[in-house]
Amino acid sequence: MLSNMPPCPDHTAESPPASPLAPVLRLPPILDSRAAEALLRDMRDQEAAGNPLILDAAAVECAGTPCLQILLAAAGSARRHGLPFGLRSPSAALSEAIAQLGLQQELPGEAMCESGF
Repeated sequence: MLSNMPPCPDHTAESPPASPLAPVLRLPPILDSRAAEALLRDMRDQEAAGNPLILDAAAVECAGTPCLQILLAAAGSARRHGLPFGLRSPSAALSEAIAQLGLQQELPGEAMCESGF
């Protein structure tokens, strides 16, 4: 539980669409329960297309447990399907949320699961 972290502010924006030319997905600034459905859809779409799950995490200002659970599940699924998974340029807020839940090994910043990316 992220009890020491302030609640995420309100937002209405969904995560930006993935470019068909570049498989890198930009995470939105607010990863709260309202962002979870779009994040899950984006992860599933990338995996179904056989694309690596490479996430630009620089803009994340707030990360809640539901979205961290999705990222954790996506990392495991990518490993099982032989797809690379990585968090590119994770923000301090995302890194802190990952550390508070003890997920540094499962969701390492900058490291890529499966080599080659």
